[in-house]
Amino acid sequence: MIENSKASAEQKVLDELASALGRSRLSLCKPCMEGTRSAVLQEIENCIKNIDDHNIIWIRGPPGVGKSAFGS
Repeated sequence: MIENSKASAEQKVLDELASALGRSRLSLCKPCMEGTRSAVLQEIENCIKNIDDHNIIWIRGPPGVGKSAFGS
């Protein structure tokens, strides 16, 4: 219950911030175009489903290549 109220309070702060900025919702990153990163997402999905595979997925690359898009 405490976690719920904490998350609710955090959401309220974010909503107030978004309102103050003149937006109804904060968007931290743009959505990907359809079909973008399909091969990489499929590879990640295959690794997750394979219980005999490694248990760590390391996403790396230079700045600006879209690594953060996988966290959204």
